[in-house]
Amino acid sequence: MNRKNRFPLRLVTSVFAALLGLAVIAGPAGAVAAPMAGISPASLAVAGGSMFHFAGDRPTNIGIVSNHLQSCPESPNCVSSQSLDEEHHIEPIELRGNSRRAMQALKHAIDDSERAEVLKSEDNYLYAEFTSKLMGFVDDVEFFINEDERTIEVRSASRMGESDLGVNRKRVEALRQQYWTLLESESV
Repeated sequence: MNRKNRFPLRLVTSVFAALLGLAVIAGPAGAVAAPMAGISPASLAVAGGSMFHFAGDRPTNIGIVSNHLQSCPESPNCVSSQSLDEEHHIEPIELRGNSRRAMQALKHAIDDSERAEVLKSEDNYLYAEFTSKLMGFVDDVEFFINEDERTIEVRSASRMGESDLGVNRKRVEALRQQYWTLLESESV
């Protein structure tokens, strides 16, 4: 390669390396993250309308165990209605009517959300992934209909990074409002 052609290649390579470094440090929603924590090589691809796709590995420990969702990690990038500490706790959603209708409303609310996909839907459990627009960070969101308590327990957690700047809490509150709107409109 001659000297004339090397400069643009170096520039492109340097810019890409800088962006990749910033993405790793920034974590979800621009928060500081542990460098390269949870990033698999397959996660570093451009995908799904995002500039990058820092998906991390899909968790294997999600779901319902003894009427509980997985606990939040110590990092502040998770909220759960079953969490006992104030930092991670969010109120459950009140279950009104029957669980089938509630589950339909939740699915519609997620389907109406950008960059969201329902991956598992059962009679009393729903699991979805939400992907951030720019960097492609993935958050795991779960709902568990607890008939005994007449609540919908919820957990929303970032796969990567340390802080999410409140993104998971805001998402749950937005889904809660969409859920109520759908139930009140009786469109489900």
